[in-house]
Amino acid sequence: MKKIFIAFLVTFLLMTGVSFAQVDTTTDESLASQTPVDVTNWLEVLPNLKQGIVYSISDSEIKYCSTTALLVTDYVNIELGAVPLDNEIILALTYEVVKLKDYVSIPLLDLIELNIGGYVGCKNFLDDNEYDAGLSATAINIKF
Repeated sequence: MKKIFIAFLVTFLLMTGVSFAQVDTTTDESLASQTPVDVTNWLEVLPNLKQGIVYSISDSEIKYCSTTALLVTDYVNIELGAVPLDNEIILALTYEVVKLKDYVSIPLLDLIELNIGGYVGCKNFLDDNEYDAGLSATAINIKF
């Protein structure tokens, strides 16, 4: 399981790194003479971080989680995230209930986006694998 997780993580990082690479092959100029890369363009490409809670059915506990969207459709999202206190990786299927950004223009309230759904997770993925499942709700959407 460790090898699968590490392979997935490396693949994900390589895929995002390839999308950030911008090389102009139309000219024969050296790399030193090209314009510098603008970091703000990179930040626009980064996915949003969603903060929320999960309810573990096996532990009967409510825990904090942080996720990012892997696949976004009109209303259903597939999110990959973590429960940091339990050393747990989760994969959640969520449904978008409401986006306050569509209704208000107050700067802090436009970050609130309620998504509810279910999740499956793997606790202690570096030691012994314990699988977990339950309900998830993400409420705050942070964009860098």
